[in-house]
Amino acid sequence: MAALTLNSRLTDLAVLKSRDMRDNNYISHTSPIYGTPQQMLDRFGVSWRAYGEKIVAGQATPEEVMRVWINIPLSHHLPHRNVSLVLLLLQNSS
Repeated sequence: MAALTLNSRLTDLAVLKSRDMRDNNYISHTSPIYGTPQQMLDRFGVSWRAYGEKIVAGQATPEEVMRVWINIPLSHHLPHRNVSLVLLLLQNSS
């Protein structure tokens, strides 16, 4: 198996999705702008055989986010070379 490498295209899409959730105040796999993850990948011309998306919310620290995120099972088999992770921790300013 090939070594894990950064896929900047998927990373850019993950950042776009996280900003979309922040800017449009939602937490969901389905974006009101981009649709489902499949629709988003297709819209931005990303070839794929399988995909998966993990979203967590409500944790207070980056450590909690990672603990929860790592323990969520992926429902789809992903080839390891096509996995991107973007972690965005938003803190409540109030």
